[in-house]
Amino acid sequence: PFFIYWAMQIAHDPMQAPISLPNTPDPIEYAFATLADQAIENVTTKLKELEQWNNTLFVFSSDNGGPAFSDQKAASNFPLRGGKYGLFEGGIRAIAFLSGGFLPLHKRG
Repeated sequence: PFFIYWAMQIAHDPMQAPISLPNTPDPIEYAFATLADQAIENVTTKLKELEQWNNTLFVFSSDNGGPAFSDQKAASNFPLRGGKYGLFEGGIRAIAFLSGGFLPLHKRG
């Protein structure tokens, strides 16, 4: 088995991105998502090249809801109430999904 803990800090302060996506509603947030997608693609591609993908269970999880209270308006946790640092569901519920070759075919979405 292969284990790595990788805490991506892409969508955190300072709100700066090394790329720009000017024709989008929020260029910085879209850039964060694009960078995260590219980073995950790089890791999965390398695991496949090293023939480790079939031994990998990839758990992707967020740490908390977004900062819905901030002046940056960087997140919307709708329809959940609240956000980061709060105890309402908008601050404590987060998305997650599984992937990887270790995941049985009948469990994949």
